[in-house]
Amino acid sequence: MTNLASGSAGLYPDPMAKPARKREDFSETARRVVDTIVARHEQDEKPEPESEATAQARRTGAKGGKSRAAKLTPERRSEIARKAAAARWARHGA
Repeated sequence: MTNLASGSAGLYPDPMAKPARKREDFSETARRVVDTIVARHEQDEKPEPESEATAQARRTGAKGGKSRAAKLTPERRSEIARKAAAARWARHGA
């Protein structure tokens, strides 16, 4: 009796053969590389703990503009606005 798998000249596929892999083209390889880099970068990012000084500045900073605006006279607000407008026009050319 003969072994059909080895002596049959290719009638039966070799059971231990690896399947043929499709080769990647350049764009597929580039996409895979970029995805790998992005995944590694996302793993590395860890939010830094907020310091007490930063937390206090965030809590009290929002109040500063409102209190300053309440203290300004209408003439001073107009002067500040005029100066800002002149700076914008100077930057964009008039």
